[in-house]
Formats: sequence, structure tokens, C-alpha cells
Amino acid sequence: MKYDDWAQTLSDAYNMGCRQMQFIGGEPTIHPDLMRLIAEAQRIGFEFIEVYTNGITISNEMFDVFVKNNVHLAFSVYSFKNKVHDLITNRTGSFEKTIRSIKKAIAHKLDVRVGIITMEENLNDEKETIDYLKSIGVVNVGVDKRRGIGRGQQNEKVIIDPMTELCGACWKGQLVVDSDGNVFPCVFSRFKIIGNIVDGFPQLLETPSLHEFRSQVKQMDEFRAKQRIAASDCNPDFFCTPEVMCRPECNPECDPNCSPSCSPNCSPNCSPNCNPACSPYCNPECSPYADCRPKKS
Repeated sequence: MKYDDWAQTLSDAYNMGCRQMQFIGGEPTIHPDLMRLIAEAQRIGFEFIEVYTNGITISNEMFDVFVKNNVHLAFSVYSFKNKVHDLITNRTGSFEKTIRSIKKAIAHKLDVRVGIITMEENLNDEKETIDYLKSIGVVNVGVDKRRGIGRGQQNEKVIIDPMTELCGACWKGQLVVDSDGNVFPCVFSRFKIIGNIVDGFPQLLETPSLHEFRSQVKQMDEFRAKQRIAASDCNPDFFCTPEVMCRPECNPECDPNCSPSCSPNCSPNCSPNCNPACSPYCNPECSPYADCRPKKS
């Protein structure tokens, strides 16, 4: 899609009631029109704009645009050990560049959050990575598992039903548009194409396949919630992550069953920083995708 296509998509989404949006990739900061699109999203009136980035290619000029347009930044850090992080990203020096951008973002007083995706390579690094990130000024740190979807499925030894790998927020009023204009229910459900943006947002929202998909995910989500409520040993240290966050996915934003609410438009709320999302002070419904895990001894 060209700039005009993206700009029209932003306008259509806003006119349909969308007020929160995220640029994600791939790596959005290498897109030639990202800065213009951020400015356009701000001009249109979006209340929340986030860029989910590895931070490697962020220039000083980009930081100026981020500050001017009150952009929120989300990063992924896989380990406090540079060699482990670089191994997972398959790019030598990526740890140093990502951390440098995180520090710059904090220095610019931008809203920053970092997600740690656990996998075999960094399984024992979680606590020390959280401690390291907090030591450099990161307040909001989330932890999630690698999901067997897309690139996350490459190392799986068995075939996984992608529906079971979804976080559970796909039914809550969100859509994803890729570079070809294809539309999906969420960033994890790219195996389910709803249609193309050329069909128009109003028509896509009424697509039977979208309603069926959301209904199926909602049922799965509610079943998981009942299991978690019945469980007696949930991990209170589980947080939201860039991939499975309370924003902008957490809709309906003022769900009476969610207390405190996950939406930045509700008060009190778990977001926009979404911390603590799954603490004992937050109703489990605030984070319907955070599976219960045994407490660490």
C-alpha cells in the first residue's frame, strides 16, 4: 500500500470510531512513510499512537517526530545477556542498539514499555532481564511466551492449532491491516484473512467470517477465564506485553467485568501503561489472556 492508501485507512478507521492504533511490522521504522503517517494519525485525532519496534533503526529525527506527536514506544528485549539476545534476533549487536534506543526514549520522556518473550534460549533469564530493564529506567516490563504462530511456529516439533495459540483478545474490537491491505482480526491471527481494505471498513466489520471468528475466540477466552478463576496458584508477576497488551486491544473499553479497566479512557485503569495488569489488585478479567502459571519457588 502507498501513503495515500494508508492515510485513507487511518481516516476510515477513525470515522468508524477507532481512537487507538499501533504501527507494527516487521519493523515499522524502516517504512519510508512512517513519520508522515504518524503525523497524519495525530492530525486526524487518534488519542493513542504506538510504534512497536526493535529500536535498531530509530534516528534522532524519528525521536523528534515521536516527541512532537506523543508517540508511545514498545520494544522487545529477550535477555539481559547481549549474546543471548543477539542469538534470538539473529543479528550481532542488536542488543546494544535496542538498549541504546530504549535509553534515548526514556531520556526524551516518551512512554516506553518492553516485552520479554520467553523461549528455550532465554528460559532462565527472565528475572535478571526484568531487573536489568528496571535498572535503566524501564517502568513497564511484560513477559509472554513464544506462541506457535507464524515465525513462532518454526521451531515447534508438532503442528499446533493456531486458534489455541491466540491470546484471547481478538474478539474485542480490533483489526490489523498488512502492507498488502489484507485485514486480520489481530496481529496473531494472520492465518485468518477477513478481506482487503479495498472492500471498506464498514463492509469488513459485517463480514460473517469475522463475526464467527470473534465468537469462537470469545468462547475460548471465557472458558480460559473460568479455569483461571478456579485455579488457586496463579502467578501475580505476569504482565502485559507488546504482543498481548491491554491497549489498544482491550475493548469493550469499559467492560463492567473488568476492574480496574484496561482502557486508558476508563478510570481507574490498568493502562495506558498496563502495569500491574495481572497483579492481585487487578481483577483476572483485566488480563484474559494471561494464563495461570505455578508460582516460582
